[in-house]
Amino acid sequence: MTTGTWLDDLSPSQATQRAQQTALGDMIVLWGGRLLMAGFFFVIFVGLHPLSRDVGENAGGNAERQVSFLALAALATPLVLMRWERAIQIVLRSWPLLVVFAAMAMTTLWSTYPGVTVRRMILVIIVYIVAVGLASALRTPRDYLTALAFGYASILLIDLALSVAMPGFAYTPLGLAGIHGQKNVAGMAGLMFLACFSSILVGARQPVGFWVSVALLLLSFLFLGLTNSKTSLAVGLLATVFAAPVLALGHRGFVYATLLPLFFVVMAGLVIFATGAFDLTGADWAQITTGDPTFTGRDEIWSASLKEIAKAPWLGHGWGAVWSMLPLSHPLSQHIGFWTDTYETLLIINQSHNGYLDILMHGGIFLLTVVLLFLAKQIRDVVVAFKWQDRWYVAGNVFFGTFLLSLLINNMMEATLFFPDGLLGQFLILLTVAHTGWRLSWDRQALARTR
Repeated sequence: MTTGTWLDDLSPSQATQRAQQTALGDMIVLWGGRLLMAGFFFVIFVGLHPLSRDVGENAGGNAERQVSFLALAALATPLVLMRWERAIQIVLRSWPLLVVFAAMAMTTLWSTYPGVTVRRMILVIIVYIVAVGLASALRTPRDYLTALAFGYASILLIDLALSVAMPGFAYTPLGLAGIHGQKNVAGMAGLMFLACFSSILVGARQPVGFWVSVALLLLSFLFLGLTNSKTSLAVGLLATVFAAPVLALGHRGFVYATLLPLFFVVMAGLVIFATGAFDLTGADWAQITTGDPTFTGRDEIWSASLKEIAKAPWLGHGWGAVWSMLPLSHPLSQHIGFWTDTYETLLIINQSHNGYLDILMHGGIFLLTVVLLFLAKQIRDVVVAFKWQDRWYVAGNVFFGTFLLSLLINNMMEATLFFPDGLLGQFLILLTVAHTGWRLSWDRQALARTR
């Protein structure tokens, strides 16, 4: 009668050789994941023409950018194949994200410009392949966050160095843009810097790593202040000072986790009370919170966007089929009286400055419902992950939860949800898949502990 597996019959030398081969394979995959992360950061943040201002996407796209993304997919594919079992499980577990992609792809059937929709979908799928490759190679939150923090720190230091060495390029009339296309994009990058470095403080135990993260966190606040992005700075403060600690405490018990929704309930109640008691309007709130009753001209854009949404409220105009076709179908140019600025400024605007309005515009109530259900599932996954106790897993969950909160609030003023040029939207795909991979790793560890 035999017991065990064939591994039990290996000689000591064979067992040692196999262990060395396994360790070598793990090291190759780990460094492959780090290389892929570095490549993604280069393409997303730097690009082939780093000292140029890209005013936005268009229907034809950019050939160099397309080749860059294909190169990223080529780098990710070997990692997926080398860890194919894990990759398959991640794909199966990330089904809510795939449902969103399927809904987006369905809009091709009624898209005003189906060719544009198809090209946008190809880019989204490439980002998903990269996400699966990264999650397959960087299996734990510690591996992933370390690689991510290195990339964020590099971009942050480049931005600050440019602000000193090349202020004429780095600064725009509205604020510091650094290496990014505009200061609002810089603000979104700053939000991710804050979410990453604040969460690493939860996991780091070595003094060097901890204090370096503290320094980078402070530099991130400085960077956000220089961008003059009031929305991002306010969201960053809320996420870092309040949300991140509450999420970390959530891993000690669900009582602490109720503080975050309770905070928003109280704030919503105060807003409703103040609105009724003082007869405040939307313009009044804009004046109180930002000093500008038009939200920096967003009221015109939102009004025109609602007019476009009303043309196809249930199914939308097709994914990417509105703003990508400038100036042919620019919503502001279609509605006389909504735009009071110059024609040149009009052509620079390539979003509704509200992610939920843009989802409605491109996919109607149908797509918005799917996206909201997906976001609700991600919030649930963060809450369920409160059972994690390892400090780096806690750090990973804090990071994902803080990022989600920043994304949800930021999209009230900017449009980044799943859009191919939306910085936060691209990282939403990456981090959703990463969190899925971390849940898979934790479940495997929990299963191993019960045996």
